Parts: sequence; C-alpha cells; structure tokens
Amino acid sequence: MVQEIRRRLTFDRRFQIWGGCLLAAAAISLSGPASSIEDGKCRIDTESLQGNASLPRTLAALRNHHSLTVVAVGSSSTQGYGASDPTRAYPAQLTALLKAHFPHSAIHILNKGVGGDNIDRMLTRFPGDVFAEKPDLVIWQTGTNDAINHIPIARFRSQLALGLSDLRARGIDVILMTPQYAPQFIDVADHADYLKAMRDAATAANVALFDRFSPSRQWSTDIRFADSPVLTRDGLHQTDAGYHCVATLLADRLTTLAAGR
Repeated sequence: MVQEIRRRLTFDRRFQIWGGCLLAAAAISLSGPASSIEDGKCRIDTESLQGNASLPRTLAALRNHHSLTVVAVGSSSTQGYGASDPTRAYPAQLTALLKAHFPHSAIHILNKGVGGDNIDRMLTRFPGDVFAEKPDLVIWQTGTNDAINHIPIARFRSQLALGLSDLRARGIDVILMTPQYAPQFIDVADHADYLKAMRDAATAANVALFDRFSPSRQWSTDIRFADSPVLTRDGLHQTDAGYHCVATLLADRLTTLAAGR
C-alpha cells in the first residue's frame, strides 16, 4: 500500500511538472515541424479522419487566410506525456505543420490536456478551458483513461453525447479523437466498446472522428519505426514520433479539405 501511494504521488508529480513545462512553452514560436520522423512513414492507406462533418469554421479560416483558434482538450496524450519536451506534443507539432501549409493564417492551438483526466473531469473543465477560449475548432481526445479505469460504458456514452451537444450548440467545429493503440488500452477486455461508443457518438452528433487507434496500430508493427518507436516503454503514451504522426495525419486531412478535395 505504501509503495502504491508513493508510485501514485510520483506519477501525479510528473504530470504537475509537465503541466508547468507546457505552460512555459506556450509562448514558443515554431518555425517548422519538431521531429526527425519522415512524414511518409506516418501516412497510411485508410482514411484516419472520418465522418461527413464539413468543419465550416475551420476550413473557412484556412481558405480565407483568417485567424484560427483551436483547443486541444484531453488527457496525457494531448498534454504530451512521453514527449521529449512540450514542443513535441501533438498540438505543438500540429501548429507547426499547419503554419507551414497556411502561412497567411494566424493559427493558435491551445493545449488543454491534463494527465489522468477521464471524461467526467474533462467535462468539468469545458467552461474554463474550452468555451472561454471561443475556439473555432475543438479536438477532443478521450476514452483511454475511461477504459483503463472501467468507467461504465453507458456513462461514457452519455457523457460523450453531453459534451458533443454542448460543443455543437455553440457552433464549434469538433474532431473527436479515439484512444491510441497501446498495450495498456487493448488489455482492457471491453476496450472495443469504448471505440465503438466514440464512433457512434461522432455519427450521431455529425462531427468528424479522428481514428487514432487504427493508424497507431499499423505504426506499432511497422518495421520502419524500429529505430523510432511510437510508444514509450510504459505501454501507453506516445513518443515524439507518435505525436508527430498524429499531427501529420491531422494536418494532411485539414489541408486536403481546405483545398476542396
């Protein structure tokens, strides 16, 4: 019991440190993608951003060279736990990629990831961390901690519906991001139910779904990542390479949609 308490305190302290680092890095201006991973390794044959949602505010901003405010809300894999520094978290890398593609648009991606959060705690943060920022787009990553901590699937579904309804009622574009493929997640017996719940919720709310699970499963077995694995040794969190690949796929799809393809 004492060892478990010490382990938990250490775990929580790491997240506190990362939170401070991310806030300190918020003012950093990135001139390009922060990764040595070749973008081509990240790209897969299947469509990672699914759904018929048009993302009207996002695409209008990119097409017309207007400013774009994005809130990335989620848990540790939004916060960037496992990355070598905060500029390697996926929101920072996505900022760099989108700025490279859309140099005439002022693009601001706010990282509102909090390590250890489940869907209940995320929803309590929506008023201050999401709505107050008046975003054009919210990228909502959730599901991993709910599955690992066995949050009842019925509650997870109802909270998803509530959160998506609140976002849509405010006219905010939404991309719902599924969990990554990782041993700690797939070891949960009913992990597929959480993935299905997210797909169903995205369809019902008519929002885009970023299926992170499928491409990250391919990356985990791709020999090209042998020297730069996409997961850390804890079997849960992504590395610089994993975060870069997430950012690459999101940037690719947003760029394609903005071009009308």
